[in-house]
Amino acid sequence: MERGSRRRYAGFGFQRAPFATRCRRPEACLSGQCRRHYLAGARRRAQFSQPTYLLLSTTVSPEAAPGAGNGAINLTPNGGTPPYSYRWSTGATTQDLYSLIGGVYTVTVTDDNGCAKTASATVASDGCEALISAFPYVESFENGPGQWKQSTNDAFNWTRGTGPTPTKRTGPSQAADGQYYFYIESSEQTGGSAILKSPCLDISNLMDPSLTFSYNMYGSNMGTLSVQASADNGSNWTTLWMRFGNQGESWYPAMVSLSGYSSHYTMVRFVGTATGGQRGDMAIDAITIDGDPMPCNAPQLAVSSTPAHCYGGSDGTATVNASLGVGPYAYAWPNGAATRTVAGLPAGSYEVTVTGTNGCSARATAIVAQPGEMALSFAVTDESAPNANDGAINLTVSGGSPGYAYSWSNGAGSQDLSGLSEGMYAVTVTDANGCTKTGNATITMPSACEPMATLPYRESFENGFGLWGQSASDDFDWSRNSGGTNSNNTGPSGASDGIYYAYTESTSNNNRSAFLEGPCFNLSSAALPTLVFDYHMYGNQMGTLTLQASMDEGNRWATIWSRSGSQNRTWQNAYISLQSYANQTIRLRFTGTIGGVRSDMAIDNIGLFDAAGLPPAQIAAAPAEMKVSLRPNPANDRLTTSIESSLEQDAELFLTGQLGHVRPLGAVNLRVGRNEVLLPVAELNPGVYFLSVQTRTNRIVERLLIQR
Repeated sequence: MERGSRRRYAGFGFQRAPFATRCRRPEACLSGQCRRHYLAGARRRAQFSQPTYLLLSTTVSPEAAPGAGNGAINLTPNGGTPPYSYRWSTGATTQDLYSLIGGVYTVTVTDDNGCAKTASATVASDGCEALISAFPYVESFENGPGQWKQSTNDAFNWTRGTGPTPTKRTGPSQAADGQYYFYIESSEQTGGSAILKSPCLDISNLMDPSLTFSYNMYGSNMGTLSVQASADNGSNWTTLWMRFGNQGESWYPAMVSLSGYSSHYTMVRFVGTATGGQRGDMAIDAITIDGDPMPCNAPQLAVSSTPAHCYGGSDGTATVNASLGVGPYAYAWPNGAATRTVAGLPAGSYEVTVTGTNGCSARATAIVAQPGEMALSFAVTDESAPNANDGAINLTVSGGSPGYAYSWSNGAGSQDLSGLSEGMYAVTVTDANGCTKTGNATITMPSACEPMATLPYRESFENGFGLWGQSASDDFDWSRNSGGTNSNNTGPSGASDGIYYAYTESTSNNNRSAFLEGPCFNLSSAALPTLVFDYHMYGNQMGTLTLQASMDEGNRWATIWSRSGSQNRTWQNAYISLQSYANQTIRLRFTGTIGGVRSDMAIDNIGLFDAAGLPPAQIAAAPAEMKVSLRPNPANDRLTTSIESSLEQDAELFLTGQLGHVRPLGAVNLRVGRNEVLLPVAELNPGVYFLSVQTRTNRIVERLLIQR
């Protein structure tokens, strides 16, 4: 009300009768006052009553017997604002409950103002002080009688004992299980029975329930031991098992079926009856009550899912539908979700557990799928020459959801590109689901050939492979060696120049090829570029040795020389004109293809030079072979070396010992035809030696044996 405003109320100035408010605020549910201020010339307070506390009281009638189902709860609400509504834990909406079995029942009462009050009441089952519902149930009396009770309607009690009983020649000498047992002391009895009762047993959820125990009935005055069961809280008992008379000194096992007692509650009892004699102590021990669990009325589950839209995405869903069992159901997913459907899932397996209100559960697995991962592959054609702008990229896409769109870094929207210059080209591919994949390809242009060798060039593998290297695209590698190879009846016995040579080991490499790639050679300064090298191809399973040249950094190779099959036991010389490659930059490679285990082939003493300065006759005759023979061989003190040459040329002779020591023997001038050189060898120790005859373009090695 605004300051200064005035309003009259009819009847103001005298006290009105109190009336109950219908406040819908929390304080309306409590005892107190609702306050409101009125201005009528002066500030005064009008007071109104408020509901009292809502109170609940119950009157409970227990079951007449366990499982009878005749319990009742009478509920009386007080306070609050009537009328009241009721909601019981059983689902009932009545004020009172009837026909109840033992248990706890909860009710929520709501008054007309929406104020609520909750209370619980327990319906007892007369005669059941303890209820066993978890099995197996085991009792061996190690900590007293447990939940077993002595009957008040028998003649005497069972006694807990350990070791032998007080009376000789009767009773057990020790427990059947642990240290303690229960027995009846017959020496003090003139007759009558002792009864030991079990707690109430809820065996309704067991299939084929049974009682097992051990008993001892030793003594000449032994009475009767019986097992009885009741399904009506002990009103009526039925004997299920009985023994009487002396059974011997031992403990004996017994099993009693309780299959006919699957009511809600069951009780069993042991009845020991004495005959009145002293030697009638009987005992029981090691009691077990168990059975197979009843099949649970579990829900039946059906699962479904929606896939993630993209590979690696997290927008899949999984749903479970439950039927049968007892609803409502509770859901438990691996990610903690408790709903029927879960979303935001990546691809994978998801096991869900669904539990009914009866406690029975079932599991099922939902599979969330995803599209295959998009993969990009590029087939690149490089520029053929600097600034040729003839590069190309062919793109292949797999996976994802077909219906692809392309966005290249150069603005193109096609799948493939052509007419490209050197550089990197990136692309983003989008599939039909909007999933993307990026990749790139690079166009290169021819580069300078490396490494570059200068002319004249020579390589004899004395310090490794020099500028020659193994290829990554062959089947196996060339090897560097001195002396003979590992295989018999194949390969050289030593190098044609120096100590080392390169060769292909044929063992385990049948029909396989090895590439040995040389450096680049710029032949622009050579008028008559010429290649010479020594090769050795001895063995009855010899394969093929090939020399190839490439003018495009090894992309394409052309064969310029080849030999197949066994050639000779000695090193041979090859003299090859490279005139067709004049003014070009080339790379050379030797290819050795193995024919069998006796196929060790070797190369050595490689040279590349300009043969324009040689006499024409020497150039033409160079491919002719030089022949060397030794006699006698084996030799003693003198050796004649016969050298046949088709050229007039200078030659040097070397002798290599078994340990690799090289001894120069001097130089000779060879005439065309046969040349004989007498060599003194008397000072040589007996053994194997290698005699080398070396000319400018040829080298032959012969094996020499010194004997004495």
